[in-house]
Amino acid sequence: MALGFPNSNGGRTTDSALFHALGNAFVGSWISGFRVRQASPVGMNVLIGGENGIPDDLLVRDAMSATFPVSNLSTQPVQASVTTANSANPRIDAVVIYIDTNVAASQTVANNENRTKAIVVPGTPATNPSAPTPSQIKAKIGASNPYEVIAEIRVNAGTTTILDSVITDRRNPATLADGRINRAEMFKNGVIGSDALGNDIVLPRHLKWSDFIQSKRNNSSKSSSSITQHGVAMLNVPSNALEATVQITFPKQFKTIPTVVCSFGGYGQPGDAWTDTPNSSWGGCAFSAVGVTNTSFTARCRRFDGAQLLGTYYVNWIAIGSV
Repeated sequence: MALGFPNSNGGRTTDSALFHALGNAFVGSWISGFRVRQASPVGMNVLIGGENGIPDDLLVRDAMSATFPVSNLSTQPVQASVTTANSANPRIDAVVIYIDTNVAASQTVANNENRTKAIVVPGTPATNPSAPTPSQIKAKIGASNPYEVIAEIRVNAGTTTILDSVITDRRNPATLADGRINRAEMFKNGVIGSDALGNDIVLPRHLKWSDFIQSKRNNSSKSSSSITQHGVAMLNVPSNALEATVQITFPKQFKTIPTVVCSFGGYGQPGDAWTDTPNSSWGGCAFSAVGVTNTSFTARCRRFDGAQLLGTYYVNWIAIGSV
């Protein structure tokens, strides 16, 4: 019979059975802590977890669906060593947490601390290095040992110190398995479905705008955390004028000078009050944006035929810039 009740009353339990339900409840591996960072004093060591009272918890899985919960039960970080840098080329190392199944479990060692290990697996030096492959990691830790990569370190040629700037986080957050505990329609491939989010929860500052908008100034690319602001304004010209202007202030101040585009949106008679439906039977005016600052700009209006302006003229505008 394959049914069982793991760890009941001190009975015999296999690794694959003990946390089988926990492993199925989650996808991913990282629960909390286990941040990899530079040592103090700085050298060729890194520190793992044990930070600011944050618990360190990780799920390590093997190919046979066994799940090994790994915890740092101390307030002290674990230390791992980076081997000497190559003199000519950089390499990328992997910081690995693994279960050493070649060490026998023992009731005399609390929490199997002798079987739970951290190591930095060196990559191959190259002009454009790659992180260690699973085969390279297995060759270092043992072919039968399950593991999780929690960080990668770029070890530059000739370096004698490992700083935070060369450490890349590779922790894979554990999330509820789709269709089991949570609603299948809420989590979609590790992403929260939009119908599960309340209004005004996701704000512009939460979005990576560099993926949406690319920016250049003086033909040089600029990093962008851009937003779009837009509006409609009315320009009143009560007496004949060849040119007229209206000052427009942005709803939100930009950090830099934005890009502003204007277009003609209709017209009315001199002195008319505001309307959302100006006369659209004629489109012989042009608006341009001049005097642009990070807070405002001037919309300047002329007729195409060079005739005098007289009446109310509506301008649509769009501004895109960094905030």
